[in-house]
Amino acid sequence: METPVIALIQHLIFSLRSGSSTARAVEVFKVNQPETWLKLQMSKSDSKPIPISSVEYELQFILERGLKGLPVLKSLIEINKRALSKLHTQIDQHTAKTPFLALIPLFTLQMPSLIVIFIYPLITELLESFN
Repeated sequence: METPVIALIQHLIFSLRSGSSTARAVEVFKVNQPETWLKLQMSKSDSKPIPISSVEYELQFILERGLKGLPVLKSLIEINKRALSKLHTQIDQHTAKTPFLALIPLFTLQMPSLIVIFIYPLITELLESFN
């Protein structure tokens, strides 16, 4: 899965390697991927409390430098590596939790019925023995 931030970073890297300026690359990204650009803008909105990651803050700083005409390709490559690493870490954490989450229906729905099936004969036998 590609996040909007990673999509923008990768587009900028590709465009800068192709010889485009940062301003031109951002404009092309806005035109070619308006939904992704909208998601990026919504994450910076004050009305919607979406936490902005450190990668987004750093990307904003790098974009400001790039729009001033300073070289930003190396910084973009580094931030891309960090963003991908962070994304893979989040995916690994989620997949590590999945087997335990899959056990919840087992314990809440199936285990009580199995307990009743195995315990019921014992209880009936005990009651019969007391009578």
